[in-house]
Parts: sequence; C-alpha cells; structure tokens
Amino acid sequence: MISSNKFLLLIVLYCFQTVCAQDSCVIFPDGFGRYLGQVFLEQKDITKEPFYTEEVAQKWNILSDVAKTHNVSAPEYTYYKTYFLTSNIEPDVYDLYLVFKSKKDTVAIEIEASKNKELWTLRKIESDFFNLINPRKNSEQFVSNNWITDDQKFYPNLNQTNAFSYSKDKKDDCFPDPLSFIKEYAKQLFSSSTVDTSTTIVTLDEYKETYIPSMLEVLEKAKIKSPGDLEQITKIEKQVKDTPEEFYKSYFLEGIHRISNYVNENQFSEENIDHIEFRIQNFRNELLGKGKILLEANIILAKNNQKEGIRCKALWYHNTWKIIYQQANTFGITTDN
Repeated sequence: MISSNKFLLLIVLYCFQTVCAQDSCVIFPDGFGRYLGQVFLEQKDITKEPFYTEEVAQKWNILSDVAKTHNVSAPEYTYYKTYFLTSNIEPDVYDLYLVFKSKKDTVAIEIEASKNKELWTLRKIESDFFNLINPRKNSEQFVSNNWITDDQKFYPNLNQTNAFSYSKDKKDDCFPDPLSFIKEYAKQLFSSSTVDTSTTIVTLDEYKETYIPSMLEVLEKAKIKSPGDLEQITKIEKQVKDTPEEFYKSYFLEGIHRISNYVNENQFSEENIDHIEFRIQNFRNELLGKGKILLEANIILAKNNQKEGIRCKALWYHNTWKIIYQQANTFGITTDN
C-alpha cells in the first residue's frame, strides 16, 4: 500500500473562483473520484475515456476483471465517497481511495493522481482492493483484501496523453491553502497574551460539538479493551461528561499554554520558523467524526544551529480551519552533518 507516513499522496489544485478568492487552494476531490468511480463500476469502455492509454487500460482492466469475479459492479455496488491524503511535501499529488458500497460490504480501490491546472494524471494504481474498516467508530482505515496475490503495482506512463479534464462544467470544491493559517497561529503562540482569544482555535462550544462526543466513544471502548485501567478511565469520563469546560481547559488549552510559554521563555519568534510541513486527509482521524477533514502541521523552528518542531492539528469546521489539538511539548529533530 502507498505509505501515508511519507506523505507520498497529495494534491494542491487550481482554485475554483466561485468557491475561493485565494490564489491557491486545496481541492476536495470528490467530483473527480465520483467520475472515476462510476467509470469503474459501470465497466465502461476505457478506450472511450479521456484518460485512456494502452498502459492505463491494461492495468485498469486487471482490476476490472477481479471486480467482475467478486461482483463489484453496478447496480450491486454504488459509489460512496472519495477519501484522500495530500501534503505540501509533494504538492501536486494525491492518494485517493475510491469507496464503493453494497448492502453487504464496503470495498475500495487506491490510486495516486496528480493535478496540473485543469488536468488530472493517473500516476499509480494499487494492485488490489481494500476493505474500509472502523477500528474505532470515528477512525477509518483501509486493509488489503488480497484478491490479487502478487505485489505488483501498476505505474501508468506520466505524460500528457493520459492527462484529462473529467468535466468542463463541474469543478471540485476547495478550501484555502493552510499555510497562512498555520503562520497566523504560530504568530499568536509567540504572543501568549492573544492565543486564548484567538479565532484560530476552537471555542468551548465548538469543542463540545466536535471533540467531546468522540472522546466519550473512545473512553467507552477503552473500558472494555483495558479493564485494568477502569478506575482511571471512569475518572476521565466523569470529567468529560460533567465538566467539559474543565476538560477543555486542562486537555486542550493547557497544551497551548505550555507550548506558548516555552517559545516565549526561549525567545523564539516568527523569524525562527525554518519551514512548515503539513498534510490534509479525511480518514484515519482519531477522535473526530468520520470523513471530517483534518490538517496536521509541524512548525519547524531553528535557533543556534538546533531545530525542534511544534505539532498541532486543525479541523476544517464551518468553512474555516480551527486548531483542535496542540502537543504540549516540542519534538526534537535530528539533522545529518
């Protein structure tokens, strides 16, 4: 499977002007995924598709044959949604899971695609189908079905002959490139007097709506999974239920206060930001609702020939980014001499 840990699969795409006023934005690729998924489920003649090349057709048809064997086709299966992962490490590439549902189960295929202006290019097709599973109620993962026994991956040629615009009249929705948001949040960390009232972080009411319900679900499962820790789990659960405002302060705001105090005591400023790494995805989001879009960012600081990082997470909430988690301590970075 294509590794998410290395942030290999991503895209930053053109901005749909009626949706975003920014020069750049990150696309939510459901429109593209829906189109490609329908082509696959309906077993359309791939030679008639705009992304056709002989090589792409060969790889695609192998998966299509396996789909026929396992009856993964319309009308038994319908397109459900597209899960995606993207980052600024390779900012024109996406890892996409196209998910199909039937009355009995849910399966997915994984592709890697890139976007250049209005053209998509298929870069890689994984050589198997995947199951969508929920190890926690609110955290999706994909596990290989092993319907194809070898490890071969399908690599289409990367050229303009298999680049295509899947629709002239429909574009994918997008949300702002998060770099400016992350920089604004970092600026407020360096000024500890403003971070508590910042619009970049979730309010107590927003925290109750987004984080608290998922936390209670996780704690309920933890009682069964870790009976030896029942007393401690019950104590945390009581705090979350009875005094969510205290949990918000002790668990969420405390992390922000500690990191803000640290950077101020050590006289870090915006000038010490070496670079920012981020990835965006709508699956494997622990403690958040299914399909919600989560931004994970590392703010790398450099000072006195040393580097360390600030790690935080933000939720795409009501058409804006909101910090929902702040790691309380910086993490060290080892550099090669």
